[in-house]
Amino acid sequence: MLFLGRTPSLIVGETILHARAAVPGEFSWATVVPGELAPTPTPSDNPPAQPPAPQVAPVGMLEAILSAVPERDAVLDQPDSAWRVMKRRWRDADVFLLFNERGDAATRTVTLSGRGKRIEVWDPQTGEITPAAAIHSAGGLKVTMTLQGFETRVFVTR
Repeated sequence: MLFLGRTPSLIVGETILHARAAVPGEFSWATVVPGELAPTPTPSDNPPAQPPAPQVAPVGMLEAILSAVPERDAVLDQPDSAWRVMKRRWRDADVFLLFNERGDAATRTVTLSGRGKRIEVWDPQTGEITPAAAIHSAGGLKVTMTLQGFETRVFVTR
């Protein structure tokens, strides 16, 4: 378990109404990394003209976070704060939803982790499934893609 900033001050019972104060030493088994991150900006009703600036974490905090994450779902060939990735694991496949928060197109090579040997692109509007060209690497399957501004694409590895 990793706590950023400090350990929790309350321990919840059945509900938050039944919470009790945490006792010193109760989290001696956890890793606590001191420091605070800048607040995440609240998105407005309209898409932003530019993606938000990358969150800058102190080196010690970043190392603790990366050591606590067993495997990253997707790794971009270059950092891009506008790309979002969500992964779901099915019994026989891994599903990746990629989204470009930027208002303009961007091309990236993405390494998708998972058990799959091939990648398919699923179009949720038409139901069409097409194979995608991928290169096998130590970290997973590499695929180069262009996402238009505010475009979402679904990839399935099998």
